[in-house]
Amino acid sequence: MHISISGVLSVKQNINIYKMKDSINLNEIIDSSLTNIDSNIYQFSLDYFLNDIVLPIITSWITVFVFFAARNYLKKYRVGKYQKTKNKMNQENGFYTSVVENRSLDNDFFKVETIDLETPFIIPFPKNKKEELEKYEFTSIYNENKNEAIRKNLNCYIQTHYGKIIQYENEVLNIDDFIDKISEKTADNFINQIKDRKVRFNKFLFGVYDVKRENDKCTITVYQSDYFTFKCMTNVFNVLKTLTPQKALPSLKGEIDIAKIRPFLNSIGIGGFLIMDRGKGDEIVLALRGNNCDSGGYWHFSFDETFTSDDKKDNYSLKECLKRGLVEELGILSEEQNKALPENQIILLDSGLIHTDNNDNRFEFEVCAIARICFSKQYTFDDFIKGYRFAKDAELETRCLDFIPINQIDDFINTHRMSPEAKALLNNIKYLHQYNVLETDEEGFDSLQHK
Repeated sequence: MHISISGVLSVKQNINIYKMKDSINLNEIIDSSLTNIDSNIYQFSLDYFLNDIVLPIITSWITVFVFFAARNYLKKYRVGKYQKTKNKMNQENGFYTSVVENRSLDNDFFKVETIDLETPFIIPFPKNKKEELEKYEFTSIYNENKNEAIRKNLNCYIQTHYGKIIQYENEVLNIDDFIDKISEKTADNFINQIKDRKVRFNKFLFGVYDVKRENDKCTITVYQSDYFTFKCMTNVFNVLKTLTPQKALPSLKGEIDIAKIRPFLNSIGIGGFLIMDRGKGDEIVLALRGNNCDSGGYWHFSFDETFTSDDKKDNYSLKECLKRGLVEELGILSEEQNKALPENQIILLDSGLIHTDNNDNRFEFEVCAIARICFSKQYTFDDFIKGYRFAKDAELETRCLDFIPINQIDDFINTHRMSPEAKALLNNIKYLHQYNVLETDEEGFDSLQHK
C-alpha cells in the first residue's frame, strides 16, 4: 500500500485540530460550570439575605407600625368618646366650676405667661396690726401696693356692682375704707390662728390675670401677689356675696370671664391624684386634710401645692409645682421621681374655680392633675410609705392616706365628705377609666426606660 507524505501530514493536522476542539469544549464546560456555581451561590445568598434577614426586619417593622398605629387609633377613638361624654355634662360641679378643660389629654396643654412681676398687687398689712403680725413672724413682703391697674379693677368691680358706698356692720364706708376694714379682720384671723398653733406665714404667690384658650392650648397669664392679699381678697369677695348687688354679678357657672374677677384670684393651686397599681389594679391615693389647712376634715387630693416663683426650670412651670408638691407633701424625692414618675403620665386635666358657701368660704383658682407612680425594684410601695412618713409638709397638710380602687370611685364619693375640686376630679377620672383612656404601668415603664 502506498501512502504519500502529504496524506500523513493531513492526518496529523486533523488529529491536532480535533485535540484543539476537545480542549476548547472542555474549557467551555469548565467555564460554564463555574458560572453556574457562581450563579447558584449568588442566588442562594440573595435568597437568604432577602428571606432570612430583610423580610423578617421589614415584617417586624410593619408589625410594630401597625401595632402602634392601631393603638393610637383606638386611643383617639376612646378619647373621642370621652370628649363627647364631657361635652354633654355641665361644667359646673357643686362648688367647683371648670374654666378650661384639657379634653385632648395633651401633656403640654397648659402653659404659663407672666405679666408685670415687678409691680405686684398687694393689700398692705393694716398699720395697727403690722407689729403684732411680725411679732409672730408673719412678715410683710411689700409695704405698699405697686399695681395700680389691678387695684383700679377692684374698685371698679365694687363700684359697678355695689356702688361707691358700702354699708357693712352698721357702718357706711367708701370702697377704700371697706377694703381696709376687711384687711384688719384678715389680720386678726391670722393672729388668732397663729395663737391656736396653726402654721401661718406670708409668701409670694402668683395671681391669675387671665386664662385664654387658643390653638388647642391654654395660656394662664399670672401676676405677682402674696398670701395675705390672697386671704384678704377672698374675705372681700365673700363679704360682698352677703350684700345686695345693684347690678348682676359675673356668673360663676358656665363660661367664666376670669379678667373680670382677676383682683380676687391671688393664688393658684396645683392639686391632683396619684394613680398606682400594687398588683390589684389601679388605685387612687386620697388624703384626709388636716385641721391646719383649708377644708380640714375633708377628703382631698393626694397632693396640693401653691404655684410660686420657686417653680421655675427654664420657665415658670405648673408641672414643676406639681413635682415640688410630690416632694414636700408625699416625700417622693426628685431622684425617686426619675425612677417611678413617667413624664407622659403627668396630665393637667382641668383648671377651675372653687367657690364654697360653707364655713371655710373659699374662693380659689385650681389646676387639677393626675400622675401615675410605677412601682418596681428601684422604687417600691414601702419606699412610698417611708417617704410619706418623713415628708416635709405631710403632717401639716394631711392626717392620713387611703387607697381606693378606681372602680369604686362612686361608692367613695357617696359615703365620704370631699372637697369640691377633689370630687370633680374623681368624677373626671371615673370617665377616663370608663373609656379606657388612662395609660398603664407597662406604658409608664416604657417611658421611664427612654428617659
